[in-house]
Order: sequence, then C-alpha cells, then structure tokens
Amino acid sequence: MKKEKELEHERKQEILRARAAALAAPPTGKDREAAFDVIVFRICNEHYGIECGFMREVCEANTLTMIPCTPAWLAGIINLRGRIVAVLDLIKLFNLPDAGTETRKLAAVIGDHEFECGILIHELIGQRTVFKDEIQEADHRTAQEALPKWLKNITADRLIILDYEKIRNDKSIIIDAEPGEELM
Repeated sequence: MKKEKELEHERKQEILRARAAALAAPPTGKDREAAFDVIVFRICNEHYGIECGFMREVCEANTLTMIPCTPAWLAGIINLRGRIVAVLDLIKLFNLPDAGTETRKLAAVIGDHEFECGILIHELIGQRTVFKDEIQEADHRTAQEALPKWLKNITADRLIILDYEKIRNDKSIIIDAEPGEELM
C-alpha cells in the first residue's frame, strides 16, 4: 500500500516536472513570429486595427460638435478633459460603402506627443496580436480602393491595419485655411 502511494506520488512529480519544463522552454512557432499588437474596431462591415502604442482611448462621440464650413469627412470635434480633438469620418474620407443603418457613437482617439485625432467607429472589438504569417503581401487591391494611402497591412482574415505614421503625415487632412478660403 505504501509502495503504491510512493509510486503515485512519483508519477505526479514527473508530470509536474514535465509541465514545468514545457512552460520554461522558449516559445516556438507563432509566439516567436509575433509582429505587433493592435486594437481592433469595426467600421461598417470591415474590421480595422491600429498598433496599440498609438491608441489613446475610445470614448463616446455623442458630444461631437460639428464645425461649419469644413469638409464632410471632418465629423466634428470633441473635448477630452480640456483637449480639443478633431474626429474623422473614414466612411466619407475614403468613400467607403455605408449602409447608413447604424449610428456611430464611439471615437477611437489615436495619437502620440505630436499629433492626435479621433476616428468614428461602430464598435470596439478588442486587442489582438498579429503574427507575421498572417500578413498578406501588400497587394492593395485587396482593400478598398481609397485605403492604400493609410494602409499598413491586411491579414488573411481581412483585418485592415492602418498605418499611424501615414495618418499623422497626411497633409490632406490638415485644415489650414483663412476665412473666406474654399476648403476641399
């Protein structure tokens, strides 16, 4: 009886050692090939992502203040604890198909220490790690025709990853006009 208990205890110890060794082993496969983490959100029927380091916050956009005489793609501005943030409507900016049945009440605020803006979204999906083997070759024809200027990558499951650096450096979204000048 005592011998059986000792054998059972030894077998359990072997299992625990094997588990510890497996957990201590260096990561293999996809773990090693992680490219980056993204925050995923939905606009219409498409899923978009932006690298986590550039996502500031997601807030309600029901306090959006529209600005007269601005391009249609500028949905308005919001006041975030004293910071005025311009909110872009990608549906209008990129002429994306819109069923128009859903109200967008969220703004994904992206930025760094030099630039900040919001993007109207339908739904926040969550965080995801994008692995190198998920990324398709940059055939921009697989995305909407207007997106390539902000496109970083597209995954095999059609997650469109936006490139924050391209957004920040896009001069076409900077509104710098004097009173009386015509805007886009």
